[in-house]
Amino acid sequence: MSAGFKVSLSISKKSDGSQLFYKIDGERFKENKTIKLHVDTVYKVTIEVRPAVEISNVSLSGINVDGTSTKTDSQTSFSGTWSSGMVQKTSKKVRTFLPLHVQFEDGSTIQTSLQCKLYALKDKTHVVWGTPLKCIELKCNRREELNTVSIDEVTFM
Repeated sequence: MSAGFKVSLSISKKSDGSQLFYKIDGERFKENKTIKLHVDTVYKVTIEVRPAVEISNVSLSGINVDGTSTKTDSQTSFSGTWSSGMVQKTSKKVRTFLPLHVQFEDGSTIQTSLQCKLYALKDKTHVVWGTPLKCIELKCNRREELNTVSIDEVTFM
């Protein structure tokens, strides 16, 4: 038996709520889309799961996202903060992958990686070139007999 659900991931700067941008890289790198971030910056991370599935833990780049989870009949929302302080600036023509882990109360986990380019704080132009990123939507499928989750589709919105 399997059950489908959607996960929406939003990331914004905690200081002013400004949204992130992404660029389409084509086939130059492993993924064709790159999220743009600043180093040494605190970000607000929001995850919504529909239908509601209890979230027990979230980590990004191996660092726990400190936050809280709320649940309604139709969805679970997790909101917390994460700092890019432990991630180094990315060199020209290089991308880094930030592992994202979402652990659910039933023990199942979503594991994926976000292809990113990290810019120095003084860079105010390159980090905003591209398409505004409202959220990343993951269409997932839970295989209850195996207690696993597959990501069937990823959409940048």
